[in-house]
Amino acid sequence: MPTIEFEPIGSGPLYERLARRLAGLVDRGTFRTGERLPSIRGPARDLRVGVNTVREAYALLEDRGIVEARPPSGFYVRPRLPDLLADSGISEGSLRPRPVNVREAMGR
Repeated sequence: MPTIEFEPIGSGPLYERLARRLAGLVDRGTFRTGERLPSIRGPARDLRVGVNTVREAYALLEDRGIVEARPPSGFYVRPRLPDLLADSGISEGSLRPRPVNVREAMGR
């Protein structure tokens, strides 16, 4: 399991900065789709922050759709749109917006 390196630099609450760092690790593929994030106590100990700070960071990531909680086993990285598209066979081109005639769409 990857470790989280974190320097509490920047502005804003510590849990938001930690959440940004974790989101960046997910974006870079350090934590991959379906992978379990470290338990809350591990990063709290390693980063010398409170467990509530890590819990709030994970909750923020869950609110943003980056991870999902699977009680009681922990938090896991959710599939992202490119992953879902690859698995579904849908091309990105088919997701581009196109003009729609509202009257035709409503059958009028």
